[in-house]
Amino acid sequence: MECSSIYYPINRNQAKAVTGMSGLNNYLWVGRLESNKDPITLIKAFIKFLTIRPQAKLHVVYQQDDLLPEVSLLAQDIPNILLISKQNKEQLLVWYNSAEFIISTSHYEGSGIAVCEAMSCGCIPILSSISSFRWMTENGKCGLLFEKGDAENLFQALNKSITLNVLEEQSRTVDFFNDHLSFRSIAKTMLAAILKHQ
Repeated sequence: MECSSIYYPINRNQAKAVTGMSGLNNYLWVGRLESNKDPITLIKAFIKFLTIRPQAKLHVVYQQDDLLPEVSLLAQDIPNILLISKQNKEQLLVWYNSAEFIISTSHYEGSGIAVCEAMSCGCIPILSSISSFRWMTENGKCGLLFEKGDAENLFQALNKSITLNVLEEQSRTVDFFNDHLSFRSIAKTMLAAILKHQ
């Protein structure tokens, strides 16, 4: 991992008061609305998920909006799917500390910065099973993985998320981030590699 997160846990109740989230059924997606990030698979899977978990909410924080017309059409008249335009760093800190889960439907990522940032705040990852995400989660030891581009498989992962002890998994996610993805962890790995070759 060549980078880490500048974000950190804050009081979740205070964060939720700002974002309007409540309960433990909040799912967050952060990225560009373009084909590689695959928001279409995200929306299709979540619409099906709402048929069995109607209290769940999906917050889609998007930057680039290439696929906004298609996403808006799919999500129209579904109040539990909220589309939120570009947020600054201070606002993202609050979003990351409000949601219980971070979803990424990417087909390819070099690092997955948004996922890393969300995990540093305790968001439980639900990620496409691509090489970078398998590495970041040690093959799903933290969070859940699903096949990229497969809305049905993402739906199954969302179903599995219902069975998790959310508070325990959030705490475990922060610990996992600190041990594997934090600046300190990266520095330790780099130092070990340097010392090995001296």
